[in-house]
Amino acid sequence: MTRHVIEIERSSYGKGHYDSNAILKIKTPRERHFAPGGWSIGGWDKTAEGRVVDHGPLVPGPYAFVFGLAGVIDASRRGGTFGEHSRAKEAGRYFEVEDGDTLEIAGETYVLHAGSEHSEPTLVLEKS
Repeated sequence: MTRHVIEIERSSYGKGHYDSNAILKIKTPRERHFAPGGWSIGGWDKTAEGRVVDHGPLVPGPYAFVFGLAGVIDASRRGGTFGEHSRAKEAGRYFEVEDGDTLEIAGETYVLHAGSEHSEPTLVLEKS
């Protein structure tokens, strides 16, 4: 298990909300089917609340989630998924992660559950 520190940026969604321009390559049984472009992170800190599902109840922070990125084909290999992954690697924002790794996000520690053949990856707040 490895610990990764993920840098975040404040989101325009609202106070306390964030997202990341990091790209995660999560080793899962069906990674190509769920997110051919990799995964990224969003969430909110302990000062905010947000909805996990549309029209669902407000969930107090801290809360983080992973979301799939689309794959984009570009024959030049400078653009599209290949180009973006190359730039992310050069900038130190590309992370190969696996089940059980911990991610430090916005001052909180989350454990990655890589999902299964039938479920997407999730982040679970580590109890202090």
